[in-house]
Amino acid sequence: MAAPLSACTVEEQRSVICFLQSEGVKPSEIYRRMKVQYVDSCLSQGRVYEWVERFQNGQQNVSDEHRSGRPVSVASETVKQQVELFSRGHPQACGQSVLRSRVTMSKNKTQTISLSTLVKKLL
Repeated sequence: MAAPLSACTVEEQRSVICFLQSEGVKPSEIYRRMKVQYVDSCLSQGRVYEWVERFQNGQQNVSDEHRSGRPVSVASETVKQQVELFSRGHPQACGQSVLRSRVTMSKNKTQTISLSTLVKKLL
C-alpha cells in the first residue's frame, strides 16, 4: 500500500473528488478512500459531499470562488500594545488571553496561533 498523502492542497483533494465522482463512485466511498490516503489532512465528510454535489451540478473548477470584501485583519489597539510589550522583551506583561489568540484568516479559516507567531507575522 502506498504511503498516506499527508501534505497536499485542498485543490488536489477536490480534483480527486471530481475524478471519482465522474466515474460514478458514491460520496461515502469517496470519503472513505480519501480518509485512508489523506489521514488527518483529509477534507471533512461534509466538505466531500458538498464538492460531489457541486461537481454533479456542473462545476468544473476546483478553486474557491472569489469572495468580495477585505479579509479580516488583526489590528486592534490591544493587540498592537501586547505585541509591542512582547517585542520589548516583556512577554509576562502580555495577558494570558492574548497568548493564545484566535485569529480569523482570509477564506473564512480560523486558526489558533501563539503570540510569538503573531509577532513574527506582524514584524
